[in-house]
Amino acid sequence: MTASSSLSEYERLRAERIQRNNERLASLGLLDAKPKQKARSRASYPFTPKKKRTLSAAVTPSPVRASRRVKRRTELYQPSFHDYQVKSEKIPFVGDRVAKYFDGELFLGTITEHDTESGLFSCVYDDGDKEDFSREELVNVLDIYQREGKQLDGAASSSPTKLDTSKTVKTTKSKFRCEIPLDVLSSPLTKAQQKIIDHKMEGDFLGKFEDYLTNVDEISESNRRNVMKQITKLAEGEGIRYESKAYGWPEGCFFMKGVKIGPHDDILKLMDIGQQCEDNWGRDHGNGWLLSHPLKKLYMFQQYHLKDVTVSV
Repeated sequence: MTASSSLSEYERLRAERIQRNNERLASLGLLDAKPKQKARSRASYPFTPKKKRTLSAAVTPSPVRASRRVKRRTELYQPSFHDYQVKSEKIPFVGDRVAKYFDGELFLGTITEHDTESGLFSCVYDDGDKEDFSREELVNVLDIYQREGKQLDGAASSSPTKLDTSKTVKTTKSKFRCEIPLDVLSSPLTKAQQKIIDHKMEGDFLGKFEDYLTNVDEISESNRRNVMKQITKLAEGEGIRYESKAYGWPEGCFFMKGVKIGPHDDILKLMDIGQQCEDNWGRDHGNGWLLSHPLKKLYMFQQYHLKDVTVSV
């Protein structure tokens, strides 16, 4: 049995068709062209070994952006004091003025320092006293200054150069009324008046003066302390210097340093000298509590004892 006889009819017809196709390709000279062309195409490309694939580093995904406007949600914002300080004119930085009431009396001061650790703001009042404010307290004293203290600062700076009238200086609780002649620059005491003053002081001028402020010309406790502090400096010859960091006098500038002041001195002359010191070195931003008010109280104390003459000299 031949090999062709073992084939099925389909296989035999397929073999014959392939043979006819090969014979036709051979007659056309194409039977060997395809293998040769295939060999040339392989030779034209040099062999390059395949590279091993390496895994790239993991990429951290960026945060997903979300729009509160699209989601119809309001922005959650908690205002801070720093934001209020930057945006509001009522919250100043170091060097700005403040005002606060003590026993009904308004005192002015200046913010000199801010402690970032404690959050406190240091204030130096124009009379030399010091106090620390919290953030809430600072807002309050700043508002008081804007409403009332600013006017006092302006009034102190616009004092006239010459006055030809007299002014009555008194308090609501004062038991003694005294006219201070502001058109008089000097009024020295006579020897007889000096003897009266020396006799009534009994060697304790400061004690008598404090009794006068407590029982006769009654003022608030804070004002009494301030007046006593300034007059004590004058009585001991220490002198008075404006110590404000923002408005203070130049270094070495004192009012009556080295001269002991008492009730037998020419107080009106001292008031005139004090005004000259402010004109030359800088005005008092404390509404007169540096020199003017203490000297006026001293003058009234002097006149009180001169008018109440109950002893012979």
